[in-house]
Amino acid sequence: MDERAKQLYEKAITNYKLHQYEDALKCISLAIEIDPSFSDFYMLRGMSNYLLGNYDTIIHDYSKAIELEPNIAYYYSARGREYTELQRYNEALVDFSKAIDLDSSLAEYYSNRSYIYSLLNKHYEALSDANKAIELSDDRPVYYFERGIIFFKLNMFAAAIKDYDKAIDLDPDIANYYYERANTYSSLNKFDEVINDSNKAIELDSKVANYYLTRGIAYLRLNKINEALIDFDVAIKLDSNISIYHYYKGFTYATIKSYNEAIINYSKAIELNSDIADYFYLRAASYSMLNQHNEVLEDINSAISLSSKIAEYYFLRGITYFKLGFANKALVEYEYALELDQNNEEYKYHIDEVTKYIRNN
Repeated sequence: MDERAKQLYEKAITNYKLHQYEDALKCISLAIEIDPSFSDFYMLRGMSNYLLGNYDTIIHDYSKAIELEPNIAYYYSARGREYTELQRYNEALVDFSKAIDLDSSLAEYYSNRSYIYSLLNKHYEALSDANKAIELSDDRPVYYFERGIIFFKLNMFAAAIKDYDKAIDLDPDIANYYYERANTYSSLNKFDEVINDSNKAIELDSKVANYYLTRGIAYLRLNKINEALIDFDVAIKLDSNISIYHYYKGFTYATIKSYNEAIINYSKAIELNSDIADYFYLRAASYSMLNQHNEVLEDINSAISLSSKIAEYYFLRGITYFKLGFANKALVEYEYALELDQNNEEYKYHIDEVTKYIRNN
């Protein structure tokens, strides 16, 4: 190695450790100009660029390092993490697999690949790697947490809770561990436990809107309306640009028959995300309760254009047509709703009633 390049490399490492990334980048770039044959130079430049937010050249530097030294597992792991950041998951999967081929003793590599498998909805492959990570390093709480998420995705809720319990036992100060356990309890309809875990998550980090959302939903399911509304308001205050927070606030108002307030909040949810059919359907339902039939039809038509196989949408449109005096149109809607949900007794009843009405009028 050229002596000047070596000195610059050592200086770059010192700057890097001192979080002086600009200086590290300058030194290592000069070292590469002097001697471009050392893989570690490119790795350090890639890492410095990453921490400076200069993402365009990172893959190039990592790839150059791999070209120079193709048998170092860490290089593939680092490039795999960058591919993950760029959402290039298949390429990340290849790199993490290569890292494991070169060094099968590091839990981190299995954890990284498990995460990619999970993103690709290959949950059993993800689970296998998560198990291996824990086998290699059974004292890392994050590995139990990650496996808990996989169990949750597989609807194995008891196993998920067991892993979250272990993660919390190993590190009780991570808010997200309690939050994910709360979500799992919610799937089991254990809403008191949801509230307890949400309280702990909020105690540890009071600035995460989703923690309040999860607790608010639990309060709503327990019919604690005021508490639910307070939590949804806090979530909105923390992040007003998330549609589901406004949706749940609207849904809560509809639950207590405050339909005008429900409409205001559904409208905000739609303003933020107009691609969710249920937002239009539930606003239509609130309009229906206020006998604003034209608005009902406009919203239900929007809902159907977004999701055309939901029986309830056609049923509500049928009810609205009947209220407007269009019995024949109502019958068509009821019949199609029944076609979509063939065992629904309410739809059958309305078909019979509107058929009698048409016959007698």
